[in-house]
Formats: sequence, structure tokens, C-alpha cells
Amino acid sequence: MLFQKIILRSFIPLLASSFFVNAGEEAFLELVEKVENDVLELAAMVTDLYKDRCTTALNDCSKNNFHECVSSFPDQTCPGGEQLGDKKCGDDVTCSRLWDYSISRVSLPEKVADGQHENPTDPEVIETICFSRKLDEWFKNKHEKEKPFWDQYALEIPPMYFGAHNGVFRIYPAYRSSDCGAYDPTKRPWYIGGSSGNKNLLLILDVSGSMNGEKIETMKLAAERIVETLNVGDRIAIIPFSDDANQTIADDGTYMYVASEVNKNILIDELKKLSAGGATNFRAGFRRAYEIFNNTYKKEFHVDCNSAVLFLTDGKMTAGGTKEDVMSFIIDGIEDMEQKTGHTVSLFTYSIGSAETDEIPYELSCSVNTGVWSKIEDELQILDSLTSYYTLFSLGLGTDKNQNFTAWVEPYLYADGVSVGTTVSAPVYDTSKTPHLFLGVVGLDLRLAAIDIALGVDKGSTDTLDRVIRRSTAKCPTLENTLCELESFRRRGSAGAAAMCTNSCSDEDFVDIEPEKCPAIDDYPTDLWDNFDEEGLSYEDTACCIVGTTSASEVCPVIETKMPVKDTSSSSKTGLWIGIGVGAMVIAAGVICIVKKKRAPPPASTTTNSSKAQDETNENSKNDYYHVKLSVIPPPKNPDYQVSAPTEG
Repeated sequence: MLFQKIILRSFIPLLASSFFVNAGEEAFLELVEKVENDVLELAAMVTDLYKDRCTTALNDCSKNNFHECVSSFPDQTCPGGEQLGDKKCGDDVTCSRLWDYSISRVSLPEKVADGQHENPTDPEVIETICFSRKLDEWFKNKHEKEKPFWDQYALEIPPMYFGAHNGVFRIYPAYRSSDCGAYDPTKRPWYIGGSSGNKNLLLILDVSGSMNGEKIETMKLAAERIVETLNVGDRIAIIPFSDDANQTIADDGTYMYVASEVNKNILIDELKKLSAGGATNFRAGFRRAYEIFNNTYKKEFHVDCNSAVLFLTDGKMTAGGTKEDVMSFIIDGIEDMEQKTGHTVSLFTYSIGSAETDEIPYELSCSVNTGVWSKIEDELQILDSLTSYYTLFSLGLGTDKNQNFTAWVEPYLYADGVSVGTTVSAPVYDTSKTPHLFLGVVGLDLRLAAIDIALGVDKGSTDTLDRVIRRSTAKCPTLENTLCELESFRRRGSAGAAAMCTNSCSDEDFVDIEPEKCPAIDDYPTDLWDNFDEEGLSYEDTACCIVGTTSASEVCPVIETKMPVKDTSSSSKTGLWIGIGVGAMVIAAGVICIVKKKRAPPPASTTTNSSKAQDETNENSKNDYYHVKLSVIPPPKNPDYQVSAPTEG
């Protein structure tokens, strides 16, 4: 009898614990389903509106949009509170930030806003602003309808947005930006993740003597941009080569890095140290790249998804063997990667300079299943060429097999300098085209506080972070391109038709790679903004308000806040996601740590990669999630990316 009582007393707490775990799991899955369905609904809405871009969308577009910094907003409120505040304005109790829930607003990268009063002049950009304006009604209805759902988490309804392939960014609700013209959605991890999925990335860079000067500096900048756009679901190693490949930037010199924010900072710091010198040995670079990938694969540290190998050189091969032997070695290595992973491995080759440097890069691109060669005649083309690799991925992502694909990104510090969350994104396509034509990516922000509540865990719990990371690595799209789709992509590049590998495709076989302006329309609106009342005014003068009022106040900010110095460097513009120390992978019953060096998290003074604004964070921001380390779960071997319920690692 006593034994039975002991068993019963032991069993009841376990039963209760199991009940709460299951309840938390159920609530978490409900939340996941909710946000993924919402972002897919938004993607479908953009697709539908795009169909009318050449008709009704242009008719009433003039003076009917609101610019992030030029326009005053019609129906602003100053609700205050931590979730809707901004430390640049004050304490969120007395002074806060203005919001407008009656409209969305538009931001444009500086290079696109080339007309008067920050208007664009490119017809296709104008069309994007005009057709996406019709989202406002959907945004407002969604806000009203979804309020009860988010009230249960004591959270505001998440911001929703559309980032177009041409740099147009429309976000709801509207609020003033503090860094006008700096935000380009196409350079953000939520956009890259939503348009390409998870990937293994090998970056093989020529640092021989002929790369000295502006070439290597531009190449390093391009490589930094690539690193900045990666997400925790990606793996990367950088292999500089000349006579040899001894400058390898890999974790412990052996494995591919998990592309967490901390690791990306390490990679960028190491990239800045690269220098040029020595001969040009292609074989050495690829041999080291394959060694690193194979080491990573054997330990199952890779992502079970697609891979990209990017190879850039400006010189003829001067060491490493004969052309035939080296090419055979490289091609065999790509095929071996495909065989091991069971996924697409794309080879992107880039040659700089004279025609005599083109031969091997071009022939390599035509000797593998998925290869693309680009000719770079100007050092400044390096930046655009290297960072456009994901465009091919987005082309393959648009097939019916990848219907309802969504991506989750590593948690990061929002622009308010306080809240931490993730972004759930999905690609958008013109489905009337075959293959479907990539238009951009939609996103929805999700605060980690909502996941904490759903799981029934304390704020800052590693359980919450683990669930987000699992979600970010759980889906792998199938990338399938026909020969003529691939040839269409090749000829759109800097080398034009010279990059094509066959003559098998007729004019009718080629497909559109990027949207084009509407045919037979020349009369485009030139004044898109409702007004330009706030052009040239400061953020504090137009955005900061006394809580409970409806306009900006001269007395705010009332609390002196130490503002960060604006940094115009590439890494600052792209921003810094919150460093959460992702560096381990859970394998079977244990944890094998692949980031062995002691790494401090990035300081809170660095700027954030906010999915919804250009704002820089307050350098004194603190958060419970900030110093947490977590485990990364390898994605399931599931090409159809059907996600099962997360399990404890």
C-alpha cells in the first residue's frame, strides 16, 4: 500500500507537468499556424493586386501614397507603451512615437528615389507603389479582425509589409522613419530567406597579387553583403586562395559556420583582414572548400537543403595542374556534393578583366547541372554580381512543389531598442507566368513574448529561442529549373548571350526573370505622395509625441537619450541582428559544439537589422534574450518541407 502511495505521489506531478507541456505545445503550434497563414494570405493578396497593375492601379495613384519621411500622415495617434514606443522619443510613458493605423507608408532606397520630392522615375517602380497601395484596405480589415487574437497575448497586432524585388517597401501601420532612404528590403535576411530558403554557401575568392587595390576591396565589400543577408538556417565558409588556401575563414578552420549574428560578425571581421598576393591556384581553393564541406557533412552540421558555390577570380590559372585536371577535379566535387546532400548544388563563377580570364569560369558553369557564369568588366559590378545569386534560387522556388513555403529568421532586436522577435516571410509570384515570376517577399513580425506565453515559459526562455531556430531550419524548398529557364537567367547577366551554354532554346522558350513595365503605357504619375509637408524635417520634430495626443510635440523627447552616431558603412545599413550565440547543433542524444572559440555577443550599441524600419537602436538597450545561447536542430530530411511538431532536443 505504501509503495502504491509513493508511486501515485510521484506520478501525479509528472502527469500535471505533461499536461502543461502538451498544452503549451498545442498553443505554440496554433500560434505558428496563425502567423504562417496570415503571411501566406498577404502574399496571395499581393499576387491578386499585381494583376491590375496596368489598369485600375494607375488610375488613382497620383498623390495617394505616403512617404516614410516626406509626407505627414492623416490620422496619427500616440498610444505609448513599450511595444509602440521608441527610445529616441522618450520613456514611452510621457513621450512616445506617432502611429497611423489608417494607412500604410512607403520607403524607397536612395538610388530608386531619384525624382523630385523623393519620387521614383522608373516606371516599374511606380507600378509597384501603385498596385501595392490597394493593400491598405486589407491591412485595416486585418487589423480590426485580428485584434482579439493578439489581445490574449497582451500584444499589439504585428506590423505587416511587402518588400518588392526593385526595393519598394510598404509597411502597415505607418510611422515615420529615422533614417530616410537607407532601407532596402532586398538586402535583409527576412527577404533573402523568403526568396531562397536555407542553404549551404561556399565562397571561394581569388586573393592573388593581381587582385590588389580596388578589386579586392570591392570584393570584400560584396562578400560582407552576402554574409549580412544570411540567416541562422544557413551555413557558410569563406575560402580565399592564391598560391594556396591557408587563409580559410571557417569555424575552427574545419567546419562551415552557422550563420548566426555572432558568427557573421566574426566572418566580416576576418574578411576585412584579407590582403592580396601570390599566384592563382584554382585547385587549392576548391580542394579546401570541398574539405570543409565534407567535414561539415560527416558531422551532420550542414543544412539538409540546397547549396551554392560562388567562385570569383581575375586571373589565369598559374598553379595547381593542367586545365583539364583542375576542371575535372572541380566538377567531380560539385557532383559529389549533390550526391551526398540529395539537393541542388549551384555553381556561380565570376571572372574579372580580360577575355583570357573567362575561359575556365565559363566552361565550369556549363559543365555542371546548375551553373552560371558572369563577366565583370568593372570593379563596381562585383557587388551586384556576387549578391544576385539568390535570384536564381527565387526562380526555382516559384514552382507548385513549393506552394505555401514560409521562412523564419533568427530573433533580432526590433527598432524600438527593447523588443525581440522574429520575422515570418513568404515569397510572392505572378502566377499567370510560366514559370511563376518572382515579385518580392511579404513579412510579418512576431515578438518572442507571444511565443513565451504560448509555451507557458518565462520571458527569455531558451525553449522559445529553440523553437524559432527549429522553425527557421525546418523547411527546404525544391529548386527545379528547366534548361531554357536556366539559359534565360544566364543571358540576363553582365555577359549577356555569351554566358549561355547551348543553342537549344528559341525565342519562345526564353522566360521572364524579372518583372517589366506595363506595355503601351507612357503616362505615369510623377507625384505619388499625398503631400510633402515634412520634407527636410528631423525625426524628433515629426515623430515624437506626448502620449495620448495626435501630433508631434516640441517638448519631446523629454528624456535625454544618447543617440548613436550614424554609420554609412554597408554593415551598418544592413544592421546587426541581436547576437544570441548560436553555435551548437543538437545531435541525437548529445550536443557537439562546433563553435569552439570563446565569442562575446555583440555590444548593444550596434544597429539592428529591423525588418520593419531603418531605425537604429539605442545603444543602451537591454533584453533578457540578449545573452542566451541555444541549440540549432538540423532540418529534417524532408524535401517537401512538411513540418512535424517540434520535439525536445
